[in-house]
Amino acid sequence: MQQLLLQARFSNTRFGCVPDFIFVVILVLANALAMAQQPSAPSPKVSLQFTNASLKTVIREIEKQTKYTFAISSGELETRQGVNLHVHNSPLQEVLSRLFPPARYKVEIKDGQIIVIPLSAIAEDPTPPRNTTPNPNKWTITGSVTDGMQPLSGVSIREKGTTNGTATTENGNFKVDLANGQATLQVSLIGYETKEIAVRDRRNISVQLQPDLRKLNELVVLGYGLQKRANITGAIAQVDGVRLRSRPVANVMAALQGTATGLVVTRSNGQPGREGFNIQVRGVGSSSGSNTPVIVDGVPGSLAVLNPDDIESVSILKDAAAASIYGARGAGGVVLVTTRTGKPGKLRVDFNTLGGFETPIRLPNRLPSWQSAAMQNTAAVNAGQQAPWDPLEIDLMKQGNHYAIDYQKPDYYKYYYNYDPLPVLTKSRTGIENYNLSVKGGDSANQFSASLGYFGRQGLFAVGPDRTHRVNARVNLNNRFNKHFSLETRLSYAQTNTFSPGQAVEGPHGLLAGIYRGPGNVPVYVPNTSNYAYGGAPGYAILQDGGERDEKNNYIDAVFTLRADSLVKGLTLRLIYSPQKHTLQDNLGRNTIALWNRVDTGALVQPQNMLQKSRLEAKGGNLQLLADYDVKKDKHNIHLLGGATQEAYNTTQNTAASYNITTAEIHNTHFNNAPDYTQLLGASGSLFSVFGKMNYNYDNRYLVEANLIGSRLSQYSTSFVGGEQWQVFPSFSAGWRVNNETWFNRALPFFNEFKLRWSWGRLGNINSWNTIPNDERLQTFSFNPVPRFLPFVYKNPVIQAQGWENISTNNYGWDATLFRGRLTLAADYFVKHNRDMQIPVLTASTEGAWPIDFHRGEMKSWGWEINIGWRDDQGPFTWYINGNLFNNRNKVLKNDNVAAQPGWNQGIAGYPYSSLFGYVSEGYFQSATEVSQHAYQHGNTGAGDLKYKDINGDHKIDNADLVYLGSTDPQFSYGIDAGFAWKGFDFSVFFQGVAKREVMPDPRYNIPFTSYWQQPWDINQDYWTPDHPHALFPRLYLNDVQNTAPSSHWVMNGAYIRLKNLQVGYTLPAQWAKKLLLSNLRVYFSGQDLWETTQMKIKYYDPEQAGGYNGNVYPFFRSYTMGLTVGF
Repeated sequence: MQQLLLQARFSNTRFGCVPDFIFVVILVLANALAMAQQPSAPSPKVSLQFTNASLKTVIREIEKQTKYTFAISSGELETRQGVNLHVHNSPLQEVLSRLFPPARYKVEIKDGQIIVIPLSAIAEDPTPPRNTTPNPNKWTITGSVTDGMQPLSGVSIREKGTTNGTATTENGNFKVDLANGQATLQVSLIGYETKEIAVRDRRNISVQLQPDLRKLNELVVLGYGLQKRANITGAIAQVDGVRLRSRPVANVMAALQGTATGLVVTRSNGQPGREGFNIQVRGVGSSSGSNTPVIVDGVPGSLAVLNPDDIESVSILKDAAAASIYGARGAGGVVLVTTRTGKPGKLRVDFNTLGGFETPIRLPNRLPSWQSAAMQNTAAVNAGQQAPWDPLEIDLMKQGNHYAIDYQKPDYYKYYYNYDPLPVLTKSRTGIENYNLSVKGGDSANQFSASLGYFGRQGLFAVGPDRTHRVNARVNLNNRFNKHFSLETRLSYAQTNTFSPGQAVEGPHGLLAGIYRGPGNVPVYVPNTSNYAYGGAPGYAILQDGGERDEKNNYIDAVFTLRADSLVKGLTLRLIYSPQKHTLQDNLGRNTIALWNRVDTGALVQPQNMLQKSRLEAKGGNLQLLADYDVKKDKHNIHLLGGATQEAYNTTQNTAASYNITTAEIHNTHFNNAPDYTQLLGASGSLFSVFGKMNYNYDNRYLVEANLIGSRLSQYSTSFVGGEQWQVFPSFSAGWRVNNETWFNRALPFFNEFKLRWSWGRLGNINSWNTIPNDERLQTFSFNPVPRFLPFVYKNPVIQAQGWENISTNNYGWDATLFRGRLTLAADYFVKHNRDMQIPVLTASTEGAWPIDFHRGEMKSWGWEINIGWRDDQGPFTWYINGNLFNNRNKVLKNDNVAAQPGWNQGIAGYPYSSLFGYVSEGYFQSATEVSQHAYQHGNTGAGDLKYKDINGDHKIDNADLVYLGSTDPQFSYGIDAGFAWKGFDFSVFFQGVAKREVMPDPRYNIPFTSYWQQPWDINQDYWTPDHPHALFPRLYLNDVQNTAPSSHWVMNGAYIRLKNLQVGYTLPAQWAKKLLLSNLRVYFSGQDLWETTQMKIKYYDPEQAGGYNGNVYPFFRSYTMGLTVGF
């Protein structure tokens, strides 16, 4: 079994992932093609019982039973009344013939639409001949209507104030006679915004209709179902999938950054495959992180491996009312993802690709070696030492290619080069590419969608492995067996491969530290190609010869949903089953690196070859039984949801390592001999929940919602020990649609929506870290010949009494739309209170093991959100602008376990959760006399060193003088999204930023010469001298320790604004695309992270790079790509 778990293969090929997923891809395509090649199902059947009904009512019922949508002129829809139609299980075509007699109407079923056109509106060529003389008694006008890409048929064209009008033909053309050239046309179609166009003596008019966002967004994805946006009483945000596509980003989290209020997305670095994204909803609510669960198509999933091109929409549930149905783990909000599905109509194939290059952001500028040497001499003299470089040596460095025997160490050479390793070891441009192919189609009973995607990205290093790629495959099927039963199938596969150097890249001793800060007098590699021993291995040797790490993740997910509709009037049943599997194969190989001195005495920096293989396998299952019941009577509407869910998982991780192996063995798929070290870890658990939900709606004015969920976590969970844990989570919410009050409409008729919301709830948080798992963790160490198993099983009676963290939330909200939906407004204020926050505490029984969580903390957070948007049309010109602003603050009210330390702190009572503590800087000492008269700081303190304030007046600087310096939590996060479209051209920009945040770079890694390897950058020339008393950096000092304490001097303004995305595109007119046998064609440019501005005093630090202020982090990139979207 161990050998099976450890099998792996190093893959240096870009498409090394293909053999492993080809079987899955074949299954995916076979499914899709089988669906595509099936003969069309017979016309669906409907049952209708209407007497003296409106045509609008009949059409809505047909849409409900068939999933087709109607395209029909609004005039026809609103004016036709008195429809009598009684059919049972009759074919749709027969019903349509009765409803729209062929003698009066032309009916066409196309692309999931039923298009109805009065025969009186059909003309073979509505464009009049050029020599036609207009009738002086009327004004004849012709034109066409499109949605920007496709012609629209069945559009109502009506002269305002009259019954005169027509409808567009199947090609989107129309012809109508008006009273005069000053008339106004009203152009309308179901699902699109109505437009009024002044004729102004024109003879031909082109009209572009925009989708009616109020109608398209009317249904919003919420927990276990859909709900009308107008009737939602919780705090939610929804992001359309269109905003996530066509962007050169590593994953969905990068695309979501800044798109919705309350959603905070951060990233730690730019290394391919290790970007370190973190997502939070409304900030921190617990010391354990307030994890935000991600639900994909109704079951737990991951944003990191989703293909943005597969996403239909993303809903963010932010308050207790919205997230209540996930009460057991909804305290940190919930992110719901819905993937794209097929629609009735003929087969459609879409191909989207983009490719280009990326450039690293804010790489440091190193000083020439001779200038660094001169500064090092000054630092040594200031420290009372002899200058290490004489003037002749510095002159040799200026020439740049000399070396000689070191007279102090005759066995070594001393180099006088002037090397900058950045241009040699890093690339100024790297590649990025993305390909997506999708196939969609079906009929009224069966729809399918299949997609394949590939994303690849190269890294910063010019030598050695540094790249990642991701492959996605997905099939979504909807099959209706009859009017009662249907099956929805969601199959997905994802694979990610990341290749990186065998040694750590970041950190004070990582590869980038040597590249950014290492001495420039030593060449990147010596002329005779031997690695030269000069204090440590050069970066080139490690990148080229030091080995690599290969990580391969496989994700296989399936969701099967069996639906039973209307077995009893108003009742819908759903049975959902989802098996999931994730495997990770992590292989780390390190080669011996030998360094040689002048007399060939070897020194081994990496003393022995090493191979470590680790395999993680996680299996999970999700079973749900849901029941929806709707009751309507007069003005009363009640929706009931009840259900139960069962989740289970089992995870194993097997790790083994061997040393002193041959170089060839590093690339083996198995160990030739017994490994020197092995470790086996395992965990399992289950979560069972039952819940109920009630929505009450009176006359579309007064809204009430109540939720109750009970959850049980099994004893094998990694968060609890000693028996099963039960918890109940209630929530309540209410809303008032004031705009539906008669008095309000009369007073403020320009409001289309005005809704007030309130919610309260208690939600759970089970993302507890530093907890002792109750499952058996087996560790085997085979340094001796006989492996021994060490079971770690902890059962503590104190912990058995503990449960979830319970976080209560209050939310007050307001939604409004004005001016026929052009202006949208929303605002929320919230308060979250965690009264039993888990704090890690070591006790006598756990010394030497993991700390045990006790509920000994308390935290409160509060904040507000504002959204504002405007969308308008100006003839063929459409434009929009949206803005969102979010602010969140928090305070730890109780925590008896943590005392403030210099630097970054978490959980200090009375302060924000992430706080900075340090000394108050009063500038620099300007003389030795000033030093002697001040409180004692350090034995090396002198003129040019930082001066700290003696807070308590005890004439010494120590921890008693620490003060709060600020919070690293971002405040006033915002996003601005704007764009326009005109005659096929489109332009959009998206800005994201933070208006307030304190950051404190670690002075140990920013002051030069704190160690030999800490060479200066160009900004380090701004140092104290008697003639420059207000410099950014203190005086130069060899092995400086007196200035490295955290203090207010190093606290910087981390606010920024960044151009996250810019797109410019052109869509070929529909008639031109048709000549190319295409349905649409768009060419576009898409740029990511193209520009930013910030007040950071150290210009090489990115303000967005949370926690990465030691100067040795992997940089972010600017992306420049060209894209092509083609529809067939």
